Amino acid sequence: MKKASGFTAAVAFFFALSAIAGAKTVGVTVGDKELKADIGVLGQLVYVSDKSDQIVSDTFDVNRLRISIDSQPADAVKVKASLEESGNLSPLTPGLGGLGGRYGESSGAAGSRLVDLYVDLTYLDWVTVRAGQFPLPMGLELTADEYGLETINYSQLTSAFVHRDRGIMFFGDAGDDEIFDWAIGVVNGAGAETAAALAISGAVTGAVNDTNDRKDWFALLGVTPISNLYFESWYYDGTTTCVAGVCNATQTTSSDIDLWGLALDWSYYNFRFAGEYAQLKYSNAAAFTMKQKDWYLHGSYKIPETDLQLVLRYDRFDENTSTANNEIKVTTVGLNWDFEDNVRLQLNHEFVTMGTGTTNAAGALLYGEPSVTGGLSGEEDRTTLQLSFRI
Repeated sequence: MKKASGFTAAVAFFFALSAIAGAKTVGVTVGDKELKADIGVLGQLVYVSDKSDQIVSDTFDVNRLRISIDSQPADAVKVKASLEESGNLSPLTPGLGGLGGRYGESSGAAGSRLVDLYVDLTYLDWVTVRAGQFPLPMGLELTADEYGLETINYSQLTSAFVHRDRGIMFFGDAGDDEIFDWAIGVVNGAGAETAAALAISGAVTGAVNDTNDRKDWFALLGVTPISNLYFESWYYDGTTTCVAGVCNATQTTSSDIDLWGLALDWSYYNFRFAGEYAQLKYSNAAAFTMKQKDWYLHGSYKIPETDLQLVLRYDRFDENTSTANNEIKVTTVGLNWDFEDNVRLQLNHEFVTMGTGTTNAAGALLYGEPSVTGGLSGEEDRTTLQLSFRI
């Protein structure tokens, strides 16, 4: 009863935060000009009950404490900065400290608290130039507002394939009624690989300095043929850097990366349907080739005349397409309750099945499982309650 009463008290306390929710604008005068900035705070508290073949635990934790600053120092110049102050790495909760951060914003090797820092230049009507550290526009989740995500955790696709990085990007709209959107950019690209995973540099949060003299590039094309229907395709090309002594066991030299994806997002009255597919291929001169892929389907429904939303997602990650029985399948059932304008309560239950060939690297990267001899397999049940608020 002590655990239950403590959680009830925590929820009751943060219900009270709804009275002060909302972004704040501050101003400072420099010479004869007043500069203004919008300052926002996103807090997300979680309670996780984890029941699996490897882990039986439950804990309170902080998923995010995100501080963001948006300003426009000149008509054609916009600046954004955001910091993550929760510490990200949370050893009490499996997964909250995992590489890639399905449960938190852990960035693995990219351990900076700096999430975003970039400037947008809009001197030309047809293109915006963005420079700095930013989320790459690949997929539906990483560029979305974290508060509005319909599931507590990112998809495996986002955790495995999508990341932040440092570089420059050009983007804009085109066509009649601007039905097309596009982006192209150059970023630092792959940093050092680790023994845990073949990794692209950067992660869900944060980025690292480059470790080679090559740059990666990406491109995106999206189309909105009718209202509330969006299609997207994207491509990423790069190179990993293999560091002696810490490379993946099957990897002995640097690899080329070919990564591409497709996305669909459709809304109809109170319904929303979304899906994504992505495939990653590693290859090098040493005749090493490996493919990974992921796809998910996501549906939600807002119950009329209520503040409730039902959510269902099925997500399937294949760690190595040439190896049998190494898929991680995640089914998420969720309920969201927006009981105040800037306060949201989310309840998710995840059913996870890991194939007998799933490796420790994939389990740690995508689901926070501990290392065990012979890899991972079995069933996972995880229930997460998250309270989000914006100040």
